[in-house]
Amino acid sequence: MHKVDLSTLDLNLLTLLEALLATRNVTRAGDSVGLSQPAASRALQRLRAAFGDPLFIRSPAGLVPTPRAVALAEPLGRALAAVREAVSPQTFDPATATGAIRLATPDLDAATLVPRLLATFAREAPALDIDLSTRARDSLAALAADEIDLALGVFDVAPAGFRRQRLYTDTMVCIVRRGHPVLKRGLTPERFAALDHALITITGEGGGIVDAVLARRRMTRRIALRIPSFLAAPLVVARSDLIVTMPRKAAMEFAAIAPLALVEPPIALAPFDVSQLWHERRHADARHAWLRRMVQSVAS
Repeated sequence: MHKVDLSTLDLNLLTLLEALLATRNVTRAGDSVGLSQPAASRALQRLRAAFGDPLFIRSPAGLVPTPRAVALAEPLGRALAAVREAVSPQTFDPATATGAIRLATPDLDAATLVPRLLATFAREAPALDIDLSTRARDSLAALAADEIDLALGVFDVAPAGFRRQRLYTDTMVCIVRRGHPVLKRGLTPERFAALDHALITITGEGGGIVDAVLARRRMTRRIALRIPSFLAAPLVVARSDLIVTMPRKAAMEFAAIAPLALVEPPIALAPFDVSQLWHERRHADARHAWLRRMVQSVAS
């Protein structure tokens, strides 16, 4: 049997062969694949040479396929269908999607965004799960290693190979327990600095943006508690005389479910952007694009 050299076989020849098997006519087959009659005839000659078989014999009724051509019809159809599916635009149907979406996010974003995201998934993608990580390792490294699909948080820039989209702008606010003396007295920079503070810090070291602003005023504060969790800090504050400064959106969520009160900081603290970050290789993926739209929707 003649062996076909696939390295020299043009895919366009196979689409013409498929059309010839369907139409049994060189002109119509050529039209269906965008070839003129002379070009289709030349392509048929190349097919015959490649397969070492006439493939089609002329007859009064049109072209009659040889046994070799007939034997090619079914596997050729399957192969071309697979190629067309592989190169066709990717689609994603959330209603039938399964598996898990992998998100890296600080715990305060988990508390504010994830409940709304779960509600959205329940409506639109009921069989799709969410796997959360607390960003214990570098988000860029996790995205590059394909360990997570999306990272949420404060990212000033997107390095080369990554993309970033701003979700919302937040500000800082202070929270204290309901009934705290400061609620009657009000806050001045001096009173603020004199209070016992809780500092949310992942590393457990150093100060925060509040300390930097106070330092510019030549003031310091006492950090009575360093705590690594945005979720635990408000609960501790609710049962003590500590004050903690944290993002406003999260503070409002906690004040709705715990005996806490919001107090405006008496010093100027800059607003900041919360963004979603992803790797460039995921940008055109239909499933990932849907995920980004859902996150942006619930965040806004």
